[in-house]
Amino acid sequence: MSASLTEFAPDIETSSEAYRQRFSGELGDYFLDVQNTIIDGFLNKGQQITETVLDVGGGHGQLLPMLVGLGFAVCVHGSSDRCFQSIKRFFGTAEPSKLSKVVSPLNQLPFADKKFDAVVSVRTLAHAPDWEKLLSEMCRVAKNRIIFDFPPILSFNITYPLFFRVKKLIEGDTRPFKRFTTSELCERLRENGFAEFEVSREFFLPMALHRFLGMPKVSRMIENFFQSVGLTALLGSPAIICARRQ
Repeated sequence: MSASLTEFAPDIETSSEAYRQRFSGELGDYFLDVQNTIIDGFLNKGQQITETVLDVGGGHGQLLPMLVGLGFAVCVHGSSDRCFQSIKRFFGTAEPSKLSKVVSPLNQLPFADKKFDAVVSVRTLAHAPDWEKLLSEMCRVAKNRIIFDFPPILSFNITYPLFFRVKKLIEGDTRPFKRFTTSELCERLRENGFAEFEVSREFFLPMALHRFLGMPKVSRMIENFFQSVGLTALLGSPAIICARRQ
């Protein structure tokens, strides 16, 4: 049952302690800082007011401190009660009106249309077997904007068929994932009533390579260089997309 459940609920694995360790230490802090700075910028950009946020598959807690710190009323979604083990401390200290949780299948979000000002999701879409349904559900419950990450084909992910085994040796718990083109996702978003797309890419070199190097300061220096010469914006991964409702 466990294998079957995680196959259709990939957020169970990303909310595990083993997965959390992949983002621990100085290097993990760097990874999350880059990711969360981009998402923070998207949430606060433009004239639309953001007060309520749904974090789909958010049991990993990567976005929770930032979202709560920004003063939003946050609902964390998980596919199982198991998804909230590593973030349960937040629910013991936050105001009930500011932090809640909900359990449901990824492709059946139990909310009315346009329930939340913004819907965010990281580490989830590329591993979801029914990703198109998941995306349409996130769009359905988002009033103003939707923000999520994805592995773009136009990046080092183009070598995925060749180097996946190497990546698995480095990271241990790497899972197969779907790669996307930005145009493919924008088309699906348009079908669900969204436009005004903006994409930002995180790292030029694969995160697995940075983990192999194990030198956070060197990784930061290398990535700053690629960022400065424009290669990250062109070929970086993961990418984070923000789309606004038409």
